[in-house]
Amino acid sequence: MVSVQSVGNAKKTTKKTGEILIPFATALLGCWLLATSSFFRYQSDPLLYSDVACGIIFLFIGLALRRHKGLWKGWVIGLLGVWLSSAPLIFWAPNPAGYLNNTLCGVAALAIFLYLPFVSHQTPNEGPSIPPGWSFNPSSWAQRIPIIFLAFICWMISRYLAAYQLGYIDTMWDPFFGSGTVNVLTSDVSKAFPVPDAGLGAFAYTLETLSGFGNERRWRTTPWLVILFGLLTIPLSIASIILIMLQPILVGSWCGLCLINAFIMLLPIPLSIDEMTASIQYLKHAKEKPFLKLLLEGGTCPKATHDHRTPSLDRPTVDLLKASMWGVTLPWNLCLCLLFGMWIMVSPAIFSMPQLLADADHVIGALVIVVTMTSLSEIVRSWRYGNLLLTAFLLISSLFAPISFSTLNQVLTCLAIAALSIRKGPIRETTTFFK
Repeated sequence: MVSVQSVGNAKKTTKKTGEILIPFATALLGCWLLATSSFFRYQSDPLLYSDVACGIIFLFIGLALRRHKGLWKGWVIGLLGVWLSSAPLIFWAPNPAGYLNNTLCGVAALAIFLYLPFVSHQTPNEGPSIPPGWSFNPSSWAQRIPIIFLAFICWMISRYLAAYQLGYIDTMWDPFFGSGTVNVLTSDVSKAFPVPDAGLGAFAYTLETLSGFGNERRWRTTPWLVILFGLLTIPLSIASIILIMLQPILVGSWCGLCLINAFIMLLPIPLSIDEMTASIQYLKHAKEKPFLKLLLEGGTCPKATHDHRTPSLDRPTVDLLKASMWGVTLPWNLCLCLLFGMWIMVSPAIFSMPQLLADADHVIGALVIVVTMTSLSEIVRSWRYGNLLLTAFLLISSLFAPISFSTLNQVLTCLAIAALSIRKGPIRETTTFFK
């Protein structure tokens, strides 16, 4: 049997190894940028100068980290990672090598930045992992792996779309609407952005994927990272989904790949609410440090309990999927609300109706889907009442339309959604926040 002392020594050895390797990895990244800037033909002087400057800074910080592990050095690495990921978009990199090299180096820099707190002496990575009053650990790998996986899929789709906008490929495949994706990517709305909007989405998914990593106590050890992960997953996903659903109004065409992205982005929303809630709860009640220091460095939580419930990663996939759904339930009434929300969105394509009502159906249908998906999380189940406001708005708008099958369909669907949104549904897990 492995002793507690040997386990502790192994953790110290791993931590020490990380402290040694991080400076070398940072310096190596700087050397790579300096080398590749000389033999990759970027065809863009601003991008070339940017890589040279970043390479010099990485090399300097890597050498400086061996002596002094100042917090500011880690933040500089993170900011440079953000810059490297966005520079090809800002400069509209004419060569795919420049886009690929910069974005992958940006990922490497952000990974170093996110790993630094876990090798720092300031971060308490040991101890109980279930927040006080909770029945499960919201930071377990079983809870986060599905979100990271879905964000990675969206990242790949967005990079494919960005490749067309940047001119690296000449054709674009759409699984449903033929030239719909091309029409959206070349529309006036898309061109209004100063950078390729698909590339901007890929950058957001890069941050979301990387911010999902960390230890199983990160709700208290790195609260800032959990909150960043939640903000990238919830508000930004909701905003992106609504913009995608508004494509028929703003552009007059559907983008098939964008719809796939929107569907994938819906799934992580209820899954990620619980971890961010735990961090907010911890920041609210912990008094051991000033708020800003606690947010950036984390702390301990004496009232937390040990996790004997979460299955290990070597367990069957079914067990891990069940654990990933802790804190989320699928009440039959809310599932029907999702179907009715989709029905409202497609109704303008089936029934003849005034353009104003058709636009209202697209907007309200998308919002009903988003509100209902969010309400599947047990912590914010009360948000389902937002459907009452949305359907009330749609009912009022139908009063100004002539009586027809389309208005009758609209009224009956709204009444059904409102009635189905009243029932709360089962709550199986326990938490303390929002009580």
